[in-house]
Amino acid sequence: MRSEKNSVKLAASKRRRSQAAASGGRNGRAVASDGRSERATAPQSRTGRSAASKRRRRRKRIAATVCNCAGILILISVIGLLLPAVLPNVAGMQVLRIESGSMEPAIPVGSAVFVAPGDAADVVAGDIIAFAREDTQVVHRATANNVVEGAITTKGDANANEDLDRVPYANYHGNVVLTVPFMGDFLAILTTTVGKVYLLAFAICGVLFNILATRLRAQAQAL
Repeated sequence: MRSEKNSVKLAASKRRRSQAAASGGRNGRAVASDGRSERATAPQSRTGRSAASKRRRRRKRIAATVCNCAGILILISVIGLLLPAVLPNVAGMQVLRIESGSMEPAIPVGSAVFVAPGDAADVVAGDIIAFAREDTQVVHRATANNVVEGAITTKGDANANEDLDRVPYANYHGNVVLTVPFMGDFLAILTTTVGKVYLLAFAICGVLFNILATRLRAQAQAL
């Protein structure tokens, strides 16, 4: 009887060991399956990081383009603002600001007139000329030119009568070749200290935008 009980116990013990081994095997396969699942998800994670990097790169490139365009537009604006004050002097012309309404409506107050030098003897009636009178410069229309006496008769379009004093040839500065409304007031502001400071700050902003664009492009390439 004892031997039979022992054999039963041994058989039960073997079954338990066999079941434990089978369970361990299944768990091992499950672990292996989990491992394969982890290995399968790794490429998906890398793909997600790559897509995010591409989005960041694209955003930085767009920001760089916007900054570059803004900087270029600002610098072009600064150059455009300086041209009316610089080019006439280079070409030998004068730029005058109209401060009175004697030539309205042809030339409104605040306009800028560009005066080209010329020969006083060539002035004809109807020409708008610039000339010196005492300590100021005057822009009026010529009504007659007395070549023999070397003097020009002038009149403001808004004035009822001709000017009392004729313009000697020596006081003649030139003919008005271009009139730009409101530009005279703008140039007057631009030539002040405050105007120059604002213009310089504006130009610096344009340079900084271009520097920022360069750095954004470098960051985009590094991604």
